[in-house]
Amino acid sequence: STLSESANQVFLGFTYVAPSVLESVKEKFSFEPKIRSPRRFIGSPRTPVRYLFF
Repeated sequence: STLSESANQVFLGFTYVAPSVLESVKEKFSFEPKIRSPRRFIGSPRTPVRYLFF
């Protein structure tokens, strides 16, 4: 009974953690292509940085 209790708490923890983890992962994957996209750098002060990707 104690084992299933701790197992339930683990699953509870995952259900609370998962949404924020998924959000950060989604942000990371949606943010990286913008960094690598040359169009994002055109006209910005960081324009020289874009040449590092070629």
